[in-house]
Amino acid sequence: MSAMADSNAGASTSAAAAHEDSQPVEIPPSVYDVASWERKHLPQLPYDVLDSTVFRWTLKDYSWERLEKRRQKLYSEPFKCGGHTWKLMLFLGGVVANDPGKVSIYLVCTSTAKNEHPCCQMAFAMSNPNDPTVYLTYNSYHRFTPHDDDWGFTYFCSSDRLRTESSSGRPIPVLEDDHVVISVFVKVVKDSTGGGVLWYNLGTGYCPRATTGLMNLHSPSLGVACLNLALQLLYMIAPFRKAVYSIPTSKDDKRTAVPYALQRLFYELQTSPNSVGQIDLITAMGWSDAFLRRSRFDVMDYIRPILAALEEHLPAQEKHVVRQLFYGRSEAYLSCLDVPYNSTFGEAFDALDLDVHGFPDIRRSLRDYKEPRPLLGESRITTPGSGLQDAALGVRLRSLPQVLVCNLRRWRWDAGAKSQVKCEDRYEYPLELNMRDVVHPMGNPDMPAQYDYSLHGVLVNDGDIDGGSYHALMKPRLDTFWCKFDEQTIIPVEDSSVKEPFEGANSAYALVYLRKDMLSELLATVEEDVVPQHIRELKAEWATDLEDNAPMQIRLIGKYQFKHFQGFDIAHPNTAVMFDARRDETLRDILPRIRKLFKRVVQLRAMVKRHNRAVRPAKIVPITGSTLDMTLREIGTTYNNYLEDSYLFFYVEESADLKREKPFDKNKRLIFLKHFDIPGESLLGVGAVYVSPNDKVAVIRNRICKIMRWRASFDIDMLEEVMCEVSQSLQTDLTFKQSNIETGDVICFNRKYVPPPDPEAGSSSEEPQERPPLPKYTNLQAIMRAFERPAP
Repeated sequence: MSAMADSNAGASTSAAAAHEDSQPVEIPPSVYDVASWERKHLPQLPYDVLDSTVFRWTLKDYSWERLEKRRQKLYSEPFKCGGHTWKLMLFLGGVVANDPGKVSIYLVCTSTAKNEHPCCQMAFAMSNPNDPTVYLTYNSYHRFTPHDDDWGFTYFCSSDRLRTESSSGRPIPVLEDDHVVISVFVKVVKDSTGGGVLWYNLGTGYCPRATTGLMNLHSPSLGVACLNLALQLLYMIAPFRKAVYSIPTSKDDKRTAVPYALQRLFYELQTSPNSVGQIDLITAMGWSDAFLRRSRFDVMDYIRPILAALEEHLPAQEKHVVRQLFYGRSEAYLSCLDVPYNSTFGEAFDALDLDVHGFPDIRRSLRDYKEPRPLLGESRITTPGSGLQDAALGVRLRSLPQVLVCNLRRWRWDAGAKSQVKCEDRYEYPLELNMRDVVHPMGNPDMPAQYDYSLHGVLVNDGDIDGGSYHALMKPRLDTFWCKFDEQTIIPVEDSSVKEPFEGANSAYALVYLRKDMLSELLATVEEDVVPQHIRELKAEWATDLEDNAPMQIRLIGKYQFKHFQGFDIAHPNTAVMFDARRDETLRDILPRIRKLFKRVVQLRAMVKRHNRAVRPAKIVPITGSTLDMTLREIGTTYNNYLEDSYLFFYVEESADLKREKPFDKNKRLIFLKHFDIPGESLLGVGAVYVSPNDKVAVIRNRICKIMRWRASFDIDMLEEVMCEVSQSLQTDLTFKQSNIETGDVICFNRKYVPPPDPEAGSSSEEPQERPPLPKYTNLQAIMRAFERPAP
């Protein structure tokens, strides 16, 4: 059973609270007026529609109440769309146990083959059989596969809402006399990503090499994300890769450690079936953790030292090739305004630093780049024989590199804020760029082609001055599609994606252009016979010990991450503390590193992915006894349920977090508590507690009051957070076992009512509160999305 539709899919409903009498009643479009209905309720996606249909399913002659009690599952008749067979699946009573009264609905593709994965936009509507303008509706989209062949809403609505909801101020229920019409609007869209990965679930065995011909690099820590993009850029430039392969190297020669490490890395990127590590290169370059974890980088911060380290090892011919690839010539000039004094200084440059603030596009920035800056007043210069003089300082570009990197100055000093701020203005850049007007003297009429450039890469930072995540859009070959390189993998994207990072927090910070007349040479295929023989021979060695020696990422979260995370689940994966270890290392080997990061470790719990896609702590991984001598590979096999085998994910229990709890009682269950504060619009973790399976749910109320320092008289609403947008209320007279509350489950709570103060007792700081009941939590997806902005 697929989980509920992604929160980004959007939702709408025609049901509304009753309007004021003075306001006119707006009648929504009928579900039978397909064109008008879709304009209002089905968002227009930027994809070609291959086929569309509307299927209607009339439910009558059923006892809705009886079917609810049985939690009955119903299927519609099959229908066709886009060459595939579909049907609707309806759960009366919902699919979540112990939470009756909900309606779940899914669209099922019954004809998905191994290589046929239809991409479908859908909208469900439940309407009154006698008035098709009275309905409830939600929409979504999904890629249907043999492993993921149904999609919809686990909590579409409550049965009570179907019976009582009014629409546009008219007191007409959707469900009338146990009679309702279910419509599904289906559009099968074209997957134009090239590699066929539109809406692809990357957790289902996706291989970037099989789809794109490329392989991603490990991201063992947040500090190497930008390094990975720099290495991928260097790897794609065929003449540079050939130049690196031409360097004589030896595994045991420390003098050639950098070129040897780069040769290995490039060859692994060229041939490896698994993601590639860059630890050897980082070690050879002497880069410390502090250097890698600097808050802000551009790719040239990595490319420059790599080129410098290779300089002395390159043969003379290849040195010339590399200089033409990455270096142009510029001339700084100083010209006095009132006396005949001029000065020039020529130098090589590897990137253009362009201002963004105040400019709409790169052409305007380039025009500003070549404009001289006046040196007046206190900025005047001293000249021989003429004293202080007003002058103009400027830069002329004499020649351009074949790989033109343009750094966009997104960060600027804000005097008001007294800090660096990110410029998130809209900024446009073309796919084709002519630089003839920028070079001085203005272009060579005999070689016009040397000034035409094609966009090859867009580097994006999603964050602020203190950090963020990095990804890039690059076109690896002349005749292929664009690809997105992020911290996890490589996927094909549509051409339109290249223009998306125009503005906002998720904006381009560097552009890479390649000389158009040299594209076939710059992006040529590098054959294996140019790789040094001793590097090629390593391939057999890698195949032998790849599994043992491949780095395994260790991810750790604890009370800090839980208490500072606002949103669904325990914590955002990007907030985990991470380090790399070898698969053949034991738990005993890595435990000191864990204890260095978490001072009061009492035990570890493996984080597992549940069938509903929530990632929660589960089995205890003992840090005593024989478990200490298990290898990380063995621990992964034993405890790492449903997660990828490239990392281990642990929740770290600390003694200060549990206080008087008894963490070593295996018969107890570890439950996480979140406080849902409606006025503050926050959902924050407050702690974790142990409960006995046979305890009543009610016992947790006193513990919540102690944690929150509330009066014991406060009435508390509680529900279980099941999955994103799905929760179920808890009956306090049932036990945790009867309520199916397991280790790792999350209980959300809020204070429903505060009794008024006793007048005879004097004033009190606690005021009566009127708050919506907690079940409205399920409708606050927009608030949760606001708290789940992308993190590093």
